[in-house]
Amino acid sequence: MVYQTINDINTSEGLHTLYIYANNVVPILTPMILFGIFIVALLGSYFATLRLRGDANFSASFAVAGFFVSVVAVFMSLIPGMINLTTMVTCFGIAFIGFMWLILDKN
Repeated sequence: MVYQTINDINTSEGLHTLYIYANNVVPILTPMILFGIFIVALLGSYFATLRLRGDANFSASFAVAGFFVSVVAVFMSLIPGMINLTTMVTCFGIAFIGFMWLILDKN
């Protein structure tokens, strides 16, 4: 079985070809990047609200991070081969869970 190396891809097509190659070699790369973006957005939203208002709502920050990651996933799906359907469904599921948590929150 012959493995594709970095020399086999056409890097003159654009920078996204390197990311697609890395995603093919390490299939969990895209979910890890999206999870990192989710955590940064979650904590950034939570602590920014805590600093500005003095109190913070974790469910609201979770919903904001879920929607933000869903938008990033949609933008990543515009380039073929960057993200698969399972990851997209997971991102939309997390956004839906955050939305429902925000709606059902008693505060």
